Amino acid sequence: MRRRLSILCFFLIAVLTLSGCRTEWVWSFGEKVALTNGRTGLTENEIRVIALEYKCLFESYYKELLGEQFWDREVFEGETYEDYIKSEYILEEARALLYLNSVSDERNVSLTDSEREKIRTEARAYYDGYLTDDEKKFIRSDRDTLEQVLLKYALASKVVSDLVKDGKLEVSDEESRVSDVMVIRVVSRELADELSDRIRNGENFATLASVYSEDPEIEYSVSRSDLNDAIRDVIFALKDGEISHVIEYEGNYYLFRNVNSYNVLLSNKEKTNLLAARRYENWNTLYEAFMKEHEEKIQLSFWHALRLNEPGDYTYRKSLFSCLSE
Repeated sequence: MRRRLSILCFFLIAVLTLSGCRTEWVWSFGEKVALTNGRTGLTENEIRVIALEYKCLFESYYKELLGEQFWDREVFEGETYEDYIKSEYILEEARALLYLNSVSDERNVSLTDSEREKIRTEARAYYDGYLTDDEKKFIRSDRDTLEQVLLKYALASKVVSDLVKDGKLEVSDEESRVSDVMVIRVVSRELADELSDRIRNGENFATLASVYSEDPEIEYSVSRSDLNDAIRDVIFALKDGEISHVIEYEGNYYLFRNVNSYNVLLSNKEKTNLLAARRYENWNTLYEAFMKEHEEKIQLSFWHALRLNEPGDYTYRKSLFSCLSE
């Protein structure tokens, strides 16, 4: 399964896996719109700004690793790196950005005058100070388009903050707790009982584990999501230094010693992961409901013509969107 991770929009949501009806559509006047969901759209040049970020980012890494022509190499059967980045990153990000801007009015979310002015200043500084001539040619637009894209990202960021309030996003310390444990695994009940008695009579758990355990590793950090119900209930009931009774599971016999019932660093990371998962669930529910009422349309000719392997001076110096997280 491909993992869809939005790099530029990471501060918005961890993973976006969105779906919708895709048909070719062209704006009837002015600049062509490349993507619309019935409420609003993104123009070709606005999407080119997003594409430029990914082009520079991936070239900064893969050119050295895979060579100058890596965009044309297959990453999956029948799909090149260019195809993959366009569909799994650029398009997915554009769709997310479009949706978030579409629901801003109904959620009464908007940018303040000071926020808008800050964005305009950042866009002008980025256009004049960072973009090369080749990069300006790639986006086919002036600093005004850059400003519009940044404004849409800034609004999207505020909408996400509003959206996540609606779901169950609290994660307790107990839910996210990660414990450090020592483990002895043996295949004989008799040996497991013998080791349990020896430990309770004063022999060292770690020493016996290193000699008798079937596993080369004897120390683990575990969260609730790592374990089946029977083992999880035993481990997370132990206090620091406590040793479990013999646990039978799938033909093996286990003894556990709780070394540290609350690993602070790993517990904080687990809480972040659980929160991200709940945000995704909330996001996906809201997006699917929205897409049932709004048909998404794509200008296929633009997407087919968009090329990421254009040669020139493309260097990933600073993300255009970095100012939004400052």
